[in-house]
Amino acid sequence: MSDNPIAFDAIRKAAYAWANVHGKDEAGLRLECLSALRLLRERGQVSSAFTQEEGEQVVQDVVAWTLQRYNPAKPKPKRDREERASTFLLMPAAYEEAANLYGKSTLRGTARITEQSKSTVGRHMQRQGVAPRRNRKIAALSKSAQRLLELLDSTFYRRDSGIIKPEWLIHALWPMSGANEPTPRTTQKSREKRLNALIEEVSKGGVGYHFFRHDDIFGVMRGRRFSGYKDAAIWIEEQARLNRFVSVERPSPKAMESSLFWEDAVVRDVFTIMGMSRTGVFYPFERVASLFRFERFLLDPTPIVPWLERAYRSDMGPDIGENLAYLSGNITDEATGKAIGKLGARLDRLHKFSSPYEIYSDTLVTVDMELGVLQYCRENAPLSYARLAFIQEILANQEYSELDVEDWYEQMIEAEKAGEWIAPSPEVLGQYLPADETTENP
Repeated sequence: MSDNPIAFDAIRKAAYAWANVHGKDEAGLRLECLSALRLLRERGQVSSAFTQEEGEQVVQDVVAWTLQRYNPAKPKPKRDREERASTFLLMPAAYEEAANLYGKSTLRGTARITEQSKSTVGRHMQRQGVAPRRNRKIAALSKSAQRLLELLDSTFYRRDSGIIKPEWLIHALWPMSGANEPTPRTTQKSREKRLNALIEEVSKGGVGYHFFRHDDIFGVMRGRRFSGYKDAAIWIEEQARLNRFVSVERPSPKAMESSLFWEDAVVRDVFTIMGMSRTGVFYPFERVASLFRFERFLLDPTPIVPWLERAYRSDMGPDIGENLAYLSGNITDEATGKAIGKLGARLDRLHKFSSPYEIYSDTLVTVDMELGVLQYCRENAPLSYARLAFIQEILANQEYSELDVEDWYEQMIEAEKAGEWIAPSPEVLGQYLPADETTENP
C-alpha cells in the first residue's frame, strides 16, 4: 500500500483500467500512473503539501501493486461450451463434406464450411485422430519419443500449456518395478538424460509441442512457442507459485473390437446401467457416462463431473439422483443447471423403479423405458439390438438370483470365453434384427 491512501486509490483505479486494455506492461503502466497523478493535481484532489517526491513514490507503489497483485479479467469466450462441443462433434462430417464440395478433404475446405479458423479445425481434427501430416511426423520419431508424445497428448488433451516436474514424466515413462524398490541413483540419472533427449526429439519433430526448462520444472506449450527466455522463466515461476502443476495422464488403453456376444459395447453399457439402477450407486463418472450413449444431457459432459462428485459425497442423503436435482438449483450456468436437474431426475427414476430384489428382466425393461435403449439400437446398432432382444428372452426365463446383475454378466462373458456358453448363430440372431437389417453393425 502507501502512506497516501487517497492518492494511491485514485491512481490505482486508473492503473487497473489501463491494465484491462493493455495488459501488464510496466513502462506503459508507469506513464499512465504519472498521467493520473498529474490530473489529480490539476483538479486539486490532492493536498498542496503533497510533494513531487511523495507523488513519485505513490506511482511506484501503484505500479508494483498492480504488477504483483492485479489480474485483469479474462474476456468472455465468443462461443459457449456447448457450441464448442457441437463444433467439435460435427468436424469429421464437415471434413468429409469438404471432399464433395472442393474435390479433396482439407483443413482449408473444412474451415470454409464450419466458418472456423484453420487452427481451430486442425485442433479439433487432431483430437479425433485425423491429422495425416502430423501422423507422418510422429511415425518418424523413435518408439520412446512416441510414448512420450502419447503421454503429452493425454495430459494436454484439453490444455494448451502447463508446467510439469521431470520426475513425473520419468515415472510415467519408466514405471517402478516394485512399490518398495527405490530406483538406483545411476538409473535415475540415466533416465533424466534420456528424458532430456526425448524432449528435444519431440520438440524438433514438429508435432506441436515446445518446451522450456527452468530450475527443475518443464514448461510445456502446445501449438505455441515461448516468447523468450525471460518471459518463459517468469511464467514458469508464476505458475509454480500458484501451484498450477499439471498431472501427467497416461493414455487410456485402446478399445479392442471383440467378436464375443457378451462383450458388445452397447450390451456392456446396458448392464452397467442396470447394476447402478438396482443399487442406486451412480458413481464414479466413468460408469455414469454409460448413460450418455443413449441420452446426451450436455454435448460436453465436463461440467457434470464436479456436481456428480458433490452429490455422491453430500450429507443430504444417499440418493444421488435427488441430491443432483437439489444441487441443480444452485448452478449459475443455465444450461448446466438444466442438464444436472434432468440427469438427477433420470437417475432418481431409474433407482426408484428398480430393486436389487427383482428379477433381471424387470430391470432391463425399466432401463429401456427410461432411456429408450432398444429404439437407439434399432436406429444406430442393429446387431446390438438383436443381441439385447436375445438377452431379453434369456432373462425372461430366469428366476430370481441373489447374484449382482453385473457379476452375472461377467460370469456369462467368462462362460463364453471358456466355451461353456455358445453364442447363437448368425441365422438365429438374424431373426431378432429390426426389419430390413443384416447382421452387420453400421
